[in-house]
Amino acid sequence: MAAGEMAKSSIELYDASKLTNSLVPSGYPSRPQGPDGSRSLPGAYQGVALYVDIRKSTEIGRHITRRFGATRRAELFRDFLQTCMETIVRESGATCDYSGDAVRATLTGPDSAGRALAAARAVIRYASEIFEPACKQYLTGRKRGWLWGRRDYLPFQVSAGIDSGEIVPTLMATSNGCTTELQATPVDVAAKICGIVKPGSIGITMDTYRKLRPALLESDRRHRRSVRIGGELTPILTVRPSSK
Repeated sequence: MAAGEMAKSSIELYDASKLTNSLVPSGYPSRPQGPDGSRSLPGAYQGVALYVDIRKSTEIGRHITRRFGATRRAELFRDFLQTCMETIVRESGATCDYSGDAVRATLTGPDSAGRALAAARAVIRYASEIFEPACKQYLTGRKRGWLWGRRDYLPFQVSAGIDSGEIVPTLMATSNGCTTELQATPVDVAAKICGIVKPGSIGITMDTYRKLRPALLESDRRHRRSVRIGGELTPILTVRPSSK
């Protein structure tokens, strides 16, 4: 077979539009399809993505599990994530879902970036001013092993990332049925920024900031920087809310 024909054959083999249900793992439902036969749902839209994540969640979770049990660890993370989502919805009216120990949200409409920023600011303050003081007994103390000593302490902190662009809801097959996943660069970029900025901070892409002009508070500490995301330098504005 000629090289050109081989390349064409390889491209056709991995053409997603020609994949069949025979490639779906055993135990999974058939590949979900929308009304038009595709796996992309109608309603791709321009929106803002907000991603809020617990920092050092693995260390915190391991410590709580070893000292107080896996059930207590699950309860604490559940309580925080549920309140985190409620706060985001209350402050911004966003559509939210969970992603491991993080919450991701999408917003549309007037001042969507400003509402995302206000929601992130509220969650950061809740984590540092209310949740962490209430759970301090679980975040410090002596335990067996190398990580913690008598005076060791891990603060319970979160960070947030914000980006904007086209968001596409997509049907995905799981062992529990079909679910809707957001296939969107803004969601991915927001998650990356969230993991780059310092705990207690919010990172928003400069493109989003210039385009949507979210309101900043005079008390917010801010600075511009460029971070590498997906192999490209991306200018962001880092905002650190001040404590009341």
